[in-house]
Amino acid sequence: MFKYVGFVSRAGLRVVSSYPWIKRYAKHPEKYDISKRYSKVHIFLKKCVHNFKVEFFLEGLENLKSDSNFVLIPNHQSNMDPLSLLAICENPISFISKKEAEKFPIVGNVIKDIDGMFIDRSNLKQEVRAIMKLSKSLEENRELSYVVFPEGTRSRDPNHLVQEFKPGSLKMAYNSKTSILPVALYGTFRVLDKKMNMKKFPVQVKFLKPIPYEEYSKYTTVEFAKILHDLIEKEVEILRQKDKELCKKYCYKRRKNHNYDISGLWFY
Repeated sequence: MFKYVGFVSRAGLRVVSSYPWIKRYAKHPEKYDISKRYSKVHIFLKKCVHNFKVEFFLEGLENLKSDSNFVLIPNHQSNMDPLSLLAICENPISFISKKEAEKFPIVGNVIKDIDGMFIDRSNLKQEVRAIMKLSKSLEENRELSYVVFPEGTRSRDPNHLVQEFKPGSLKMAYNSKTSILPVALYGTFRVLDKKMNMKKFPVQVKFLKPIPYEEYSKYTTVEFAKILHDLIEKEVEILRQKDKELCKKYCYKRRKNHNYDISGLWFY
């Protein structure tokens, strides 16, 4: 509880003062260029994430530099993942989100600000139409990249292992013939967990080399989903080992009568 109170006290004023332009962009996105809308969202979330005491450790930023767009394929550990990517990526990126997110004033409007789309996962026809629409958007607007979490939802595995990748998550890339940019994330699961407290929350993000359509189109979506899974899983395991040292730096000292684990966290 105290952790969330701290977040609200640090970021609350910024959220309230930013809401008018967030809502304005969401209501009439066609009036504003995507680069302008995204730049405002990027700066806003970069400051908010800083208020969450997140410390980023980034690798492979050079792989984000391109004259064209990507379909970013990261593993998924937490609801903090989209916020982290929006805070890191300077070029426009967007997301497919579940329809329930639209009901939240800030979250729903921010997704609209960056040309995101809401889907009903229980409605297969609507999901297929959304994929087709976004595939077309990727072809026509090379300025905007999309992020797809191939696990379908954040991992609830207690060890934060990478779950199986769904082949359907790659359809958008195949349809639009867009390069795929694999991303390995580690550490976001701590930021919003009320039981975990640290001086700062280390979050590692590694952008791997883009994979062009000509290379991955040799495989079916089923085959390539497995290849991508194994590639990202390998990188996540490397980040997991680095995380142990980072936690020693940012954790609080051991306190009497508190359980202390190998990753350097003590629990309330």
